[in-house]
Amino acid sequence: MLPFVPTPPSDPIANELHAVRRSLDALTERVDQLTQENQRLHQQLELSQQARTDLVAQCEHLISMLADSRKELRAAKGEANG
Repeated sequence: MLPFVPTPPSDPIANELHAVRRSLDALTERVDQLTQENQRLHQQLELSQQARTDLVAQCEHLISMLADSRKELRAAKGEANG
C-alpha cells in the first residue's frame, strides 16, 4: 500500500493563471463566434445591396416604359382629334 501523500496547498498564482487561461479561452471562442456572425452579416448586406440595385434598375425601366406609354397615348389622342 502506498503511504499517504498530502495534497500540496493550492498555489494562488497558479489558480489565478488557470482562471485567466479559462477566461482567455472563453473570449477567444466568443471572438470566433462574432467573426463568423460578422462574415454572415456582410454576406447578407452584399446580397441586400445587389437586390436593391436590381430593384432600382427595374423601377427606372418601368418609369421609362410609363413615360413612353404616355407619349404614345397622347400621340394617339392627338391623331384621333386631328
